[in-house]
Amino acid sequence: MTIKACINGFALALLVVITAAMIVGGVSLARLRVEGPLYRQIVDSKDLVADVLPPPLYLIEAYLTAREAAGGDLTPQDADAKLTRLRQDYDQRVGYWEKVDLPKDVRGLLRDGVLPSADRFWAACGDRLLPALKRGDAETARAAVVGLRGAYLEHRRAVDALVSAAVAHVGRNEALARTEILEILGAMVVMSLVLYALLGAGIMILRTRVLAPIVDLSTFTQRLAAGEFDLRSPSMKRPDEVGEVARSIDAFKVGVVAREAEAARLRAENESEAERRLSAAREAEAQAREAVMLRLAEGLSRLAKGDLTQRLNEAFPEAFEALRIDPAGVY
Repeated sequence: MTIKACINGFALALLVVITAAMIVGGVSLARLRVEGPLYRQIVDSKDLVADVLPPPLYLIEAYLTAREAAGGDLTPQDADAKLTRLRQDYDQRVGYWEKVDLPKDVRGLLRDGVLPSADRFWAACGDRLLPALKRGDAETARAAVVGLRGAYLEHRRAVDALVSAAVAHVGRNEALARTEILEILGAMVVMSLVLYALLGAGIMILRTRVLAPIVDLSTFTQRLAAGEFDLRSPSMKRPDEVGEVARSIDAFKVGVVAREAEAARLRAENESEAERRLSAAREAEAQAREAVMLRLAEGLSRLAKGDLTQRLNEAFPEAFEALRIDPAGVY
């Protein structure tokens, strides 16, 4: 696989991962956002419980229990046990909400309205209602319930004010949450666009600054292999690794050209020397042949004059020695 194919494959895989992350993040935020599916399920479950069970901080069940006990519908023991359990639930939730970081206005209404009125209600129950029930004094019990009504109504008005403030606070929080989610989604979109831009820029830089010069160098080396040594290596002026490779290839080319020139010079010198030697040999052979011919001509001239004592005692060159020894045998 080529580098280009690897880079393209990596870029494609990265695009797929980024897109998948955006989709998963968007779906998750859509599901968890305020008024989203999961949020609505949680709110509906809490609302259902609130609609079915009376809340411990709201003393309506305690007030109804007191009325039932005063009307004789509950025994003093059952009324005492039920009111004790309701007071324990009340105290538990008061302790819980004292630790929660509530808005200033909501905490003020709880501290200054709901809790004092509830404390007066519980005090009236413990001081007047329960003792009258245990004595069997129905008149005093009914009078205690009438007194409880004032504390209960005060408590209810404080609860209504607290609920209105809490609902308003929830609405503000929901609006703030929606705004923050929109901001987060916008930030995710912007970051994704930036990532896409950086990825595209990185791919373009790799293609123009790395892949294209490598392809040019590959073409250059192929032409060098074909013997085109008059070319100049591309990308030689680059200060990076590609430039180093280009300069190394150019230095190799210069070395090859120098070696080729030296080899050509040596071949020319060798050929010149061989020609000189051959010419000298031919000249020496011609001189030897001429000397032999002169000596033969001299000997034949004497023989023609009748001088039969003439001898060719001096050795001829090796190529003509047979002619001196047996002149007739050469024919």
